[in-house]
Amino acid sequence: MVTAYPVQRWSASHLLGHLVLGGAAVAIFLALQMTTGLIEIGGGTGWDGADYGQMMRAGWSGGTVHTRLRPLVIWLNAPLYALLDEPVHTFAIMNVVYTGLFALVLSMLLQRYGATLAVRAVAVVCIVLTNHFRLFAFYPVLVDLGACLALTVALLLILEGPRWAAAVACIAAVLAREYAVVVLCFGMHRDLRRGVALWSTVATFAPAAIAWLVLRLLVMRTSDIPEFGSMGWVPQMLANVRLLKDPLFVALFIYGVITVAGGLSIVLTPQLRRCWRLITREPEWVSYTAPVLVMTALGKADLWRYLTPLLPVVAVFYAHLSLDLPRRRWLVLSAAAIVLTVWTQEPFSRMNAVRYFADWFPYYVGTPQYPLDHQPSIWPAWGWRFLIVTLALGALMIYGDGRDPERLGDAMIDANGT
Repeated sequence: MVTAYPVQRWSASHLLGHLVLGGAAVAIFLALQMTTGLIEIGGGTGWDGADYGQMMRAGWSGGTVHTRLRPLVIWLNAPLYALLDEPVHTFAIMNVVYTGLFALVLSMLLQRYGATLAVRAVAVVCIVLTNHFRLFAFYPVLVDLGACLALTVALLLILEGPRWAAAVACIAAVLAREYAVVVLCFGMHRDLRRGVALWSTVATFAPAAIAWLVLRLLVMRTSDIPEFGSMGWVPQMLANVRLLKDPLFVALFIYGVITVAGGLSIVLTPQLRRCWRLITREPEWVSYTAPVLVMTALGKADLWRYLTPLLPVVAVFYAHLSLDLPRRRWLVLSAAAIVLTVWTQEPFSRMNAVRYFADWFPYYVGTPQYPLDHQPSIWPAWGWRFLIVTLALGALMIYGDGRDPERLGDAMIDANGT
């Protein structure tokens, strides 16, 4: 007999729990900002950040062909920028706001999957300690954190909210980052699976698809790069297939996927059998995840940075897994997740531009794309990373073979509960 996710109705205590986790995420992110340091390039704007800074000063038309495709976070940051008149501090402060809101919304999303406060706390702590959030502490003038928040809000509203709110959230998501169209794949697949009327699906997701297309057309018409309007990025991505022939690129890609949410995704990897149960019930998660993986594999050497949209997915699968685990086993795996997060992400270590590439984007090192004079070695550090994560996966796989009748959650998935 298949039963339902534990019903967690709204209450003041639940709201308090979400707020506490949001506050905890803010505290962690502030600690990351104080300990990680600030990128030296461009006085803290970095490379892409200089373009976003120009967009803050000159408006939408001041951006490049790429940054103009991502205006939402610039618009949201504009009121604070009007007060500070300085992009680095503006983004640094707004990233704190986005972190708190992300944790709050993620907690609400996980509650929808029956996660207790303890489960949500482990997920939030692990994710905010990852390199995704360290990146925005060290390199604040980027829009990806705000875009991740917009995606997570859209996912929550597609699952739980009224359809008009989901439609608005999807529009916001595609205006935050161009890869946010994956949330439309998720929503449309979900509607198709559940037999929702076609007119309702169109009314919910067509506005966001139109907004995504119109924005691209506007950028094309105002672009000085002719090939941009002829989908020039498609042959570029296809040309990047050659990278998949390089064992180092493949190894870094696999490592990035396995550690995308720090130890949280590491402990999930050997539990694919249990994760498969959620996929069979809600296959729309594949429609969301697969395009992100393909775009990352065919993208540039940024690798794990392009995997940021998968953070809420990993958290959802962790929440689902927690319902099916014995309490003692959940405690062990959650402790392992936190320890492995700290080990793989090194959250409170000091960064600089050289370490930025050596630790986070090592595939650039030794290529013509490497922009610094001092070229570090990525060995033996990356050899140890590959080895330790491989050993951790082996140990977790062996440990995961155990059985115990005591369950952390009271139930599994209801046939009509999705």
